[in-house]
Amino acid sequence: MKIIKIIILTIILACGNLLSDSVATVTALKGLASIQRDGKSIPVTLGIKLEAKDSIVTQDNSKLQIIFTDETIISIGKSSNFSISEYIFEDNKEPIAKFGMLKGAMRAITGKIGKIAPEKFSVATKTTTIGIRGTNFSLVVGTNGTYNAYCTYGAISVSIKGQENIVKQGFFISITPAGKIEVKEFTPADLKEMRKENFGSTKAKTTQTTKDGTTTTSIQSDSGENNEQLDVTVTDNSGIIVEDITDTITDNIQSDNISSLADIIAGYSMSKATYTGNYTGSGYLSGFGDSGTATLDINFGSDTASLVLTDSTSNSLTMSTTTSFSGTSFGVSNNSTYTATGTFQGSTGNSVAGTFNLNNEMTGTYDVSTSQTLH
Repeated sequence: MKIIKIIILTIILACGNLLSDSVATVTALKGLASIQRDGKSIPVTLGIKLEAKDSIVTQDNSKLQIIFTDETIISIGKSSNFSISEYIFEDNKEPIAKFGMLKGAMRAITGKIGKIAPEKFSVATKTTTIGIRGTNFSLVVGTNGTYNAYCTYGAISVSIKGQENIVKQGFFISITPAGKIEVKEFTPADLKEMRKENFGSTKAKTTQTTKDGTTTTSIQSDSGENNEQLDVTVTDNSGIIVEDITDTITDNIQSDNISSLADIIAGYSMSKATYTGNYTGSGYLSGFGDSGTATLDINFGSDTASLVLTDSTSNSLTMSTTTSFSGTSFGVSNNSTYTATGTFQGSTGNSVAGTFNLNNEMTGTYDVSTSQTLH
């Protein structure tokens, strides 16, 4: 009897250790996917536990959803390879969430780590690192070497070879195989098309009921039919209710913010608004440094804008133009070789982010803001 008790105790301790290694649970699954762990391939099943260092590979027309112990929700699209590089969320330990994305598409709704230690949350690709500032975002890694990161709430930081690019809500950053970087505004239609292409035609319209510890989630297709319904019935003793709200609310947020911001900017009449901040660039332009300050002066009454970039040695370049603002965007140019684009951000247009191109010898981004009361 004593031997039997020892065996039972050993099994309990072993199970406890297995549970303690768990960092996430697969809470939704459609199609086929596998976990790569310690050189072995494990089929993904609904409710399966994930560990740090696991890689998840989805097949064509497959997708799944993961919830981590800090309540971060990550959805993985078809033909993707996602990895949990490092993850810690335990008492008396510094939290960290480092993920990798080799190919395919993912979207994230950050949980507690994103709130208490946003600097410890990142997603790395072959050439970029994405950090967050408390946000929801989507990342698409193309097979041809392109990268697109969409910020649907908050802000993300995309670092490429040490160059940091801030992408705010309502914008996405596009990186070509040649390294060209562009930050652009997206529309709800753009976002919907991206999700349809990479995650299928389902809306993230979620209905959940909990009974006897079982959580059931139904996700309907755009047509309203259930032919795209995910199998997401899973026992969840933690009591956590998972809601993927990205599609159902942020599309409306984007649309409302963009529309109202354009109206606000169109109503500005002040003769001079000065935005100040910084710029970073890459490439080589003789006598001009790749980082420094940026000053943007705007006359909303006359539709003129001037962008001045000043490097650490006080060398300056000025780009200016007479233009009409299109929605929330505008362009400036010193001549045909020095050009820049900018987009107003924030609820009142008090910040501007954009890109510049200096004779194709240097490209980069600038991020400026003003403390003035705009009118």
